[in-house]
Amino acid sequence: MTPQGALIELLERLSARGGAAVRISEAELAAWPEDAIATMKAEDLLVQGRPSNTTTCPGCERSCTMPVHVMNDRSGVPAAFVVCDKREDINRVDVPLDELQAWQTSSGALAQKIQYLLGLPDSPVTQGDAGEWRLGVYRNRQRASHLALVNDGHLTLTLAGHTVALDEVLTLEGTQLQINRTTLDRFVARPAAGGGNTESAQDRRARLKSRVTALKVQGVRAYNKTVADEEGISVSRLKQILS
Repeated sequence: MTPQGALIELLERLSARGGAAVRISEAELAAWPEDAIATMKAEDLLVQGRPSNTTTCPGCERSCTMPVHVMNDRSGVPAAFVVCDKREDINRVDVPLDELQAWQTSSGALAQKIQYLLGLPDSPVTQGDAGEWRLGVYRNRQRASHLALVNDGHLTLTLAGHTVALDEVLTLEGTQLQINRTTLDRFVARPAAGGGNTESAQDRRARLKSRVTALKVQGVRAYNKTVADEEGISVSRLKQILS
């Protein structure tokens, strides 16, 4: 499996779960490339979750899902096991602790990472049943449009009326997680007819005003300059837009 293959598998699991978090065991990760795992962890696409309190019992061919018990042995070292209540010839079945360790991710974590890679300033906002995340306004030199991450069974980005599969623009090569800005720039430059998500002057004013207010609340003194720099405009132009 290549690093990109590992990323695609992660995205497919997220797609299947909608907006819910996905847990991946240490045993499953062992089949993934080490550099891909390290990058996903470093980029917070994989964060350590709580150990599982259930497991598939390895005691016989039934492979029952059973609750896990953890107790210290005589030397004080924790040991995990399940207690079989299905067969008389099986009682306690030991379970390796590392099989209970799991890592997790979510659509929200993915949305934040995409936003970070693109340098979008606001926090992602979920819409409806968490199947859509509004990431903010993506712009090239001439145009701007609202960018959203959509999970309707397939993870896609929507921008300026265009839709693209996420795994076509989000790539993991070696230790580099990147997003293809060229494709996004092309979408913004050529909005799809009837796309309906290009930013109007009124929407832009409301967005910038909200951003300025948020910075004031955070105690940022140079709030106008901060927002102007984010937009690639002068402070005087920002004040003109907000007036």
